Amino acid sequence: MPLWYSGAVKVTTKALVGFAAFALAGVSSTERAAADVFETSAQLQTGYSGGQGLSGEVQDSAFAAGATGYTYGARAGFRIALFEGWIEHNQFLGGDGLLGTWTQFMAGPRVEVGFGGARVGAKLEGGEIVGAYPRYFGTLGVGVGYGIGTGQQVEPPRSNTQATDTGVVAQARAGLGFRIDEMYSLRLTVPIEGGYLFKGGDGHDASEQDSDYRSVRAAALLGFRMRLGF
Repeated sequence: MPLWYSGAVKVTTKALVGFAAFALAGVSSTERAAADVFETSAQLQTGYSGGQGLSGEVQDSAFAAGATGYTYGARAGFRIALFEGWIEHNQFLGGDGLLGTWTQFMAGPRVEVGFGGARVGAKLEGGEIVGAYPRYFGTLGVGVGYGIGTGQQVEPPRSNTQATDTGVVAQARAGLGFRIDEMYSLRLTVPIEGGYLFKGGDGHDASEQDSDYRSVRAAALLGFRMRLGF
């Protein structure tokens, strides 16, 4: 494992552990970021992503290793209380152009904790202030799902022949956010993902070839998010 990547994983893991302790300690004493039970959102994001294969006969050709570089994409999802589901699509660019695309369908719990005294979106109803959102907040979440990687631009409708890597993905992430107002926010997120993937697309036959491998990927993403409805 490259020294830079090993160091990044170690630092990020320590940050996740520290933030988890902060979130668990603060949940009982800190106002929830919002009282909404249901929320939908969309996000544009950009940043840097890097990864590599960990094990398996084809680990040297892991998607995460080939798609290391500048990334940009979009994320759309919903939240019900502390549970969220989302679809995320990212594209990866290098010196030679497009390195690949990655689409994943994920679900899992998320904790959001506000800090500082600043609030946005407050309304006065019946003499009481309601709907106040902390302007500054931190997030911690995990998720599992299914991912599809391609080595080229996706041409709708997506077919199995376009997919180069598919499989199960697990993610842990931590982030910091700043609310512009009650609908728009900026978010810096650091996700770490582990995957059990297969080369060759959805139609692989594992009994005929050693096409499975394990990989890890980490990223730093700056996102602009809009709440679509609640």
